[in-house]
Amino acid sequence: MKRRSKLIAAILISTLTVGSFVGCGSSSEKSNPGATSSGESTALEGKNVLSGDESSAANESVTNKREYKKEIHVAISAPPSNLDAMVNAAFLTRQLVGGGQVYEQLVTLDGDYNPQMELAESYEVSEDNKIWTYKLRQGVKFHDGSEMTAEDVVASINRWIDKVAVAKALFGDARFEVVDDYTVRVELVEGSSAVNTILAATSPSCVITTKEAIDTVKDDVLTEYIGTGPYKFSEWATDQYIKFEKFDDYVPYEEEGTFSGWWGHKTAYIDTIYYDIVKDNSTRVAGLQTGQYDMLYVPCPLDNFEQLKDTSGTTLIQENRGNFIMIYNKKGEAASNKVLRQAINKALDYDEVMTAAFVDSKYYTITPSVMYNEKSSYYTEAGTEAFNLNDPEGAKKMLEESGYDFSTPIKLLTPTDYPEYYNATLDIANQLEKIGLTVELESMDWASCLSAKAEESGWDAYVSTQSEVAVPAALPYLSGAKAFGFPDDETVISLQHDGLFAADEDTAKAKWEELQTYCLTDYVPFTSFGPWKSYSAIAGDYDMSFMQGGIMWNAKFYEE
Repeated sequence: MKRRSKLIAAILISTLTVGSFVGCGSSSEKSNPGATSSGESTALEGKNVLSGDESSAANESVTNKREYKKEIHVAISAPPSNLDAMVNAAFLTRQLVGGGQVYEQLVTLDGDYNPQMELAESYEVSEDNKIWTYKLRQGVKFHDGSEMTAEDVVASINRWIDKVAVAKALFGDARFEVVDDYTVRVELVEGSSAVNTILAATSPSCVITTKEAIDTVKDDVLTEYIGTGPYKFSEWATDQYIKFEKFDDYVPYEEEGTFSGWWGHKTAYIDTIYYDIVKDNSTRVAGLQTGQYDMLYVPCPLDNFEQLKDTSGTTLIQENRGNFIMIYNKKGEAASNKVLRQAINKALDYDEVMTAAFVDSKYYTITPSVMYNEKSSYYTEAGTEAFNLNDPEGAKKMLEESGYDFSTPIKLLTPTDYPEYYNATLDIANQLEKIGLTVELESMDWASCLSAKAEESGWDAYVSTQSEVAVPAALPYLSGAKAFGFPDDETVISLQHDGLFAADEDTAKAKWEELQTYCLTDYVPFTSFGPWKSYSAIAGDYDMSFMQGGIMWNAKFYEE
C-alpha cells in the first residue's frame, strides 16, 4: 500500500463557489478593507474578504475585546424540502446542515478544492487505485451522545452511494465495509484516483450520521438529523424558522485558526441560530434595516442592491452562485423530442434571458463552458458553434421540417419564491411563443417545485443553478441523478465513464471536451447560459473566518 497525505485530484480549482443545485470559502472582517480573498466571495463597497488565517491574525485584539451575540437571526426566503443532505441537492439544505455545520464528512474540500481528511484521520490506497482504506478519528461524538464508529461511517457512505448517481458510477457494485471499530475500506472493480474528490463532493454531500438514523429513513428521507458538527439541529417550526444550537461536545480537529474552504478547525461562538423563513422580500429587507435580522441570506433580489448598499452599517457580500442553466426533461411529453430541445437552444437569446433574471450584466457572464470557471482545467469552449445562436427563425424552420406538432404544450416548471428563476422562465416562455410554440407555466413554491421535478411527467424544463463541481462526472444532470432531467443516453454514459476512470488528466479533459460538444450540438440535455453572482447582506459588525453563506462555524456577530 502507498500512503498519501492527500489526493492529487483530477482537478485543482483555486476558488470555492456558491450554487443552488456551495458556497464561497473565505473569511470576512468588516473593519479590514483592502485585503484579498482565498475564495470568490467579496464584501462590496470597499470591504473585501480575508483568508481565514489573515482574518484571525489581523483581528485578534479586536475579537478578544468585543462581546459577540449568542443568538442570531438569518432571514431566508424559502425553506428546503428537507435536511437530508445525502440526497437533497437543494442549495439551502447544503448550506444549513452541510459544509461541516451540522454534518461532517469522511473527506472534505479545502479552499483550493483539494480533498482533505475530516472525520478520517488518514488513508491508504493501493498502487492500482482499487483498495482505499481509511483510519477514523477516535472520540468523535454524534449529537445524540454516541461515539462515531466504523459501522456509522459504512452505513452512511453506502446509503449515499446507493442514492447518488456519480457515486454509483464510481463505485459500481463496490461498497464500504468495516475492518475494525475505527477502520473502513472499499475495493473498487476499476481503479480510480478520483475517490477522495467524489467523497468530498458537496452536491449531494456524503455526510456521516448514525447507523440508527440510517435505519429510520422514511420515504427515502432521513427523519433524524444527527451529525458530528459544531451545531446540532434543534427545531423546525413550519413556515416560521429552522433552529440550530451549539453542540457542547463537539470535537474539533486541526489546530485553532487552521482552516481553508470547508476544511479545518471549527468553533461555535454562537449558541443559537435561527434561520427565519420570510417569504416576502420587502419584509426581509425591512427586518435587516431595523435589526430584526442579523443577516439576509441569498437569494436577495438584485434590484434591492442599491437600497441595501445605502443602508448605514450594512455590508453586502457578493458570491459566485454557479452556472445558470435550463434542464430539459428527457422523459417529458414535449422535451423528450430531441429536435425540440435543439430548436429551443437555437432560438433563445441568452443575453435577454440573463438580463430578465439578473437585471444587469455585472451580475452574470455568458460562456459556453459548462465547467465555467476559467481557472478550472476543464474549462473549454468546445461546441461553441451551437451556443447562444439567437436564431428564432432558424429554430422555427427546424421544427417545421421535422413535423413537430406546435400545439403540444411545453410545460415550464418554475418557483414563485425565487425571482431570478421565475423572471428568466417568463422571458423564455415569451421567446418560445414568438416562434409559435405553446407554453404552459407550472408555477409553485420552491418545495413543491423540488417535488415536481422528481416526477417523470408533468414538466418539460426548469431553470436553476448548478454549483461548480471538481470533475464533470459530478454534474448531476449528466450522471443520471433523479430530478435532473432523467438523462439516459449511451454516448453521455460512455464519455462520463471514460473521463471518470481516465489514466491521466489530459485524457480526462479530452473526454470532457468531446462530451460538452456532444451535449451542446446534438443531445442537448440542457441549455447552459453562464455563471452569475448574488449577494447576502449583513447588519452591524461581524467576523466570519469562513464565509460560506449561511454556514456559521467560526462566525461572530458583535453586539453594538
